[in-house]
Amino acid sequence: MTTYRTFKRSARNWSEFAKARKITVDRGLTYDEAFHACETFDASRTPAQKRRGTKLEFIREDRA
Repeated sequence: MTTYRTFKRSARNWSEFAKARKITVDRGLTYDEAFHACETFDASRTPAQKRRGTKLEFIREDRA
Protein backbone atom coordinates (compact mmCIF):
# COMPACT_ATOMS: atom_id res chain seq x y z
CA MET A 1 0.00 0.00 0.00
CA THR A 2 1.28 3.45 -0.88
CA THR A 3 1.52 5.87 2.04
CA TYR A 4 2.11 9.59 2.25
CA ARG A 5 3.75 11.99 4.68
CA THR A 6 2.73 15.56 5.36
CA PHE A 7 5.22 18.32 6.09
CA LYS A 8 5.32 22.08 6.66
CA ARG A 9 7.54 24.34 4.63
CA SER A 10 7.88 28.13 4.71
CA ALA A 11 9.02 30.07 1.64
CA ARG A 12 8.10 33.47 0.25
CA ASN A 13 9.71 32.99 -3.18
CA TRP A 14 11.29 30.35 -5.44
CA SER A 15 14.84 30.82 -4.16
CA GLU A 16 13.68 30.22 -0.56
CA PHE A 17 11.46 27.32 -1.66
CA ALA A 18 14.38 25.21 -2.87
CA LYS A 19 16.28 25.63 0.42
CA ALA A 20 13.36 25.54 2.87
CA ARG A 21 13.37 22.86 5.57
CA LYS A 22 10.61 20.26 5.42
CA ILE A 23 9.25 19.66 8.92
CA THR A 24 7.38 16.33 9.03
CA VAL A 25 3.93 16.51 10.60
CA ASP A 26 2.56 13.00 9.97
CA ARG A 27 3.47 9.72 8.27
CA GLY A 28 1.66 6.64 6.98
CA LEU A 29 -1.37 8.48 5.63
CA THR A 30 -3.55 7.50 2.72
CA TYR A 31 -3.72 9.90 -0.22
CA ASP A 32 -7.12 11.18 0.89
CA GLU A 33 -5.98 11.70 4.49
CA ALA A 34 -2.90 13.63 3.37
CA PHE A 35 -4.86 15.70 0.86
CA HIS A 36 -7.52 16.67 3.39
CA ALA A 37 -4.96 17.46 6.11
CA CYS A 38 -3.22 19.89 3.74
CA GLU A 39 -6.49 21.37 2.56
CA THR A 40 -7.64 21.97 6.16
CA PHE A 41 -4.33 23.41 7.38
CA ASP A 42 -3.84 25.68 4.37
CA ALA A 43 -7.39 27.05 4.63
CA SER A 44 -6.91 28.02 8.30
CA ARG A 45 -3.43 29.61 8.25
CA THR A 46 -2.86 32.61 10.49
CA PRO A 47 -1.81 35.97 9.01
CA ALA A 48 1.75 35.34 10.26
CA GLN A 49 1.86 31.94 8.54
CA LYS A 50 0.63 33.54 5.31
CA ARG A 51 3.33 36.24 5.47
CA ARG A 52 6.03 33.57 5.99
CA GLY A 53 4.59 31.46 3.19
CA THR A 54 3.98 28.46 5.47
CA LYS A 55 1.99 25.65 3.86
CA LEU A 56 1.33 22.00 4.59
CA GLU A 57 2.33 19.74 1.72
CA PHE A 58 2.48 16.00 1.15
CA ILE A 59 4.62 13.52 -0.72
CA ARG A 60 4.57 9.77 -1.28
CA GLU A 61 6.74 7.82 1.14
CA ASP A 62 9.19 5.39 -0.39
CA ARG A 63 9.03 2.10 1.45
CA ALA A 64 11.61 -0.60 0.76
